Amino acid sequence: MASTAVASRGDSRDSFELQSRRLVLENVEAPEDAQSALPPVSKAQQFTVLMCAFLDVIITIGLNQAYGVFLNQYLADKAGEDHFLLPGEANKKALLAFVGTLAGGLTWGGSIVINPIMARTKDPRIITVCGAVCIGLGYVLASFSTRVSELFPTQSRSNR
Repeated sequence: MASTAVASRGDSRDSFELQSRRLVLENVEAPEDAQSALPPVSKAQQFTVLMCAFLDVIITIGLNQAYGVFLNQYLADKAGEDHFLLPGEANKKALLAFVGTLAGGLTWGGSIVINPIMARTKDPRIITVCGAVCIGLGYVLASFSTRVSELFPTQSRSNR
């Protein structure tokens, strides 16, 4: 019982000190000539950050969500040159759907590997450029695919 009394006195003393520090900090006024610790940001820099964030969301989420458009085209019953896959390949609906699922899974699962590498790199732009090249190359190579087995190493892995 004595130990709980000591602990409660210590807790109340700590909370009192914390409250008095808050009161002191709330009553402090900045000098009239005080300047912001951050440098001013121009409208061009703000717009650049906004566009980069927008493109990041498109690449990370948009390409995975757009796989339904690709899947619709792969499964279309078109005859002639407009059809991407060979006639027997369009019947592999489960595998075609798995290409998109794998792409989404590798996007989010790949971050477990890539994020620590980016944290240790002095210039993460190198890794970012390599990723952008892989995405572009994957989609270009996927456009030449005629079999589902060719989509796995191209389109499903292009979002990494």
